[in-house]
Amino acid sequence: MAFENKIENKAENKKGWSWFENDGEAGGNSEDNLLPDPGVELTRTYARLFATPDGEKVMAHLQSLTFSQGLGPGAKNALLRHVEGQRQLVAYVMSQIRRGRGE
Repeated sequence: MAFENKIENKAENKKGWSWFENDGEAGGNSEDNLLPDPGVELTRTYARLFATPDGEKVMAHLQSLTFSQGLGPGAKNALLRHVEGQRQLVAYVMSQIRRGRGE
């Protein structure tokens, strides 16, 4: 709920798409600038979890499901939004892994 309120407040204060730009708040990059910073401990947990052989297999599977998937020109708007949400979630997990590794 706080996430939705943050988006609404940003949208009310800025015109057009400018509300979507990073304004220096926690998160800091375009992938997750509206999401709370999970902190160093949690990002290191992401890194440890996905550094295992099983974690690497799971991440490869998630990437193949989301980033390697293409939709045709007849794809419905709802499907496009659904797939983009999946991609964003996997991208977020990948960004937490990179942070946890100190990259």
